[in-house]
Amino acid sequence: MSLIDTLAQAIAQMEGYNVAGSLAQRNNNPGNLRESPYATDLDVTEHGSYCVFPDEEEGFKALYYQLDLYTKRGLTLAQMINVYAPAADNNAPNSYLNFVVEKLGGVDPNTLLSVLFES
Repeated sequence: MSLIDTLAQAIAQMEGYNVAGSLAQRNNNPGNLRESPYATDLDVTEHGSYCVFPDEEEGFKALYYQLDLYTKRGLTLAQMINVYAPAADNNAPNSYLNFVVEKLGGVDPNTLLSVLFES
C-alpha cells in the first residue's frame, strides 16, 4: 500500500468510517468531507453539512481528490491536518496528526504531501 493510500485509510479511521452506523459510513464519506464535486447530496446535521456519495468508491475518490488539491497547494502533512481538521471545528489537530504520523510509520510531519503521492 502506498503512503497516500495509508493516509486516506488513516483519515477514514479518524473520521469514524470504520464504525458501524457512523455519519461517515452512512454517507459513504470516509473523509467526512463538507464539499466535493463528487457529492450527490448533503446531509445536514447539528454540526454542519456533510457530503453524501453514492458508494464507498466515490467517497474515496472524493477524499483522494481533496488530498490532491492540498498537494497542489504545496502543503506539508502537518499543514494539511491543520486545514483538514481544524480546532475551530472541535477537532484535536495535534492528536489527529500524531495518529496519522504513526499510521504512516513515523513520517516527518513536515513532509510535503507530494512525497506521499510519489511513494
